[in-house]
Amino acid sequence: MSRRNPNSEVEVPLVNTVTIIYQGGSGQTTIQANAVAKGAASVAETEVVLLNVDEARQSWDLLNSSDAIIFGSPTQMGIPPLNSKRL
Repeated sequence: MSRRNPNSEVEVPLVNTVTIIYQGGSGQTTIQANAVAKGAASVAETEVVLLNVDEARQSWDLLNSSDAIIFGSPTQMGIPPLNSKRL
């Protein structure tokens, strides 16, 4: 698959960007986020970016340009931590 660069006549490869945002608690969410990243990276022409919640807060341009955003956090009684909810 490819798309035409609007500034030239050259076809450029289509690269999908998947951003994975996670907030780890005991480490299990971090392990799961890494497993999801590995699976997403196995798809051809896919770029994967793995960010914790604090990094994501400073990466709005990246989030805006991502083709998919996957979010993971621990929960307590079905509610994510306040830090994750603020994102």
